[in-house]
Amino acid sequence: MKEQTKAGLSKPLEVYAETMSKLDGDTRAKMLVEDSVKRTLRNQRSKLNPVEPNSLENLVIDGSKTSEPYKLLFRKLIEKCEKNNLYLDPKYVHLDFEKAVIKAVHKVFNREVIIRGFFYHLLQSTHRKVQALGLEKLYCEYNTFSEFCGMLDGLAFLHLTDVEQGMFYLKSIMPDTALDLVPINFVNIAVFETYFKIVKRC
Repeated sequence: MKEQTKAGLSKPLEVYAETMSKLDGDTRAKMLVEDSVKRTLRNQRSKLNPVEPNSLENLVIDGSKTSEPYKLLFRKLIEKCEKNNLYLDPKYVHLDFEKAVIKAVHKVFNREVIIRGFFYHLLQSTHRKVQALGLEKLYCEYNTFSEFCGMLDGLAFLHLTDVEQGMFYLKSIMPDTALDLVPINFVNIAVFETYFKIVKRC
């Protein structure tokens, strides 16, 4: 019951009722009193609550690599909307390119939600990759390499039907210095189709 309360959107009362209905009479008789169990379940969920914000810094989820903090945030939004008789069912969500956030959106809402990214975040993401690979000096000193990075980002401006052709073109002019930057299966459109649906100028 604790894990179900932490993971889901169901209220502690609903989790308790559902679980109790599945238990046999002997097991139910051994359970703690209802109020005690429900209080424990509420406490489990409240442990995951974000800090009550008293400044803008408290509103930042600091680069979490897991989707859990984001799922919690989206669930809290849903709960808040429900309290105001609003139904949160987005068709589009505008995000940066953090996999953890995208995964959380699809888990909490549904897989049909279309993720739209901002070109600025794409540029940042590419530049972070350049830095992580130790290619910053190359990027600053060699125009061929920095221009290629720009063209790589420029794929986001192509219509989805033209992306594959753009990939083949970039592969044909790719400098050897960009081999670590570009995945081996770069021209596999099936692999990148989802990615380029996300990478749209908004």
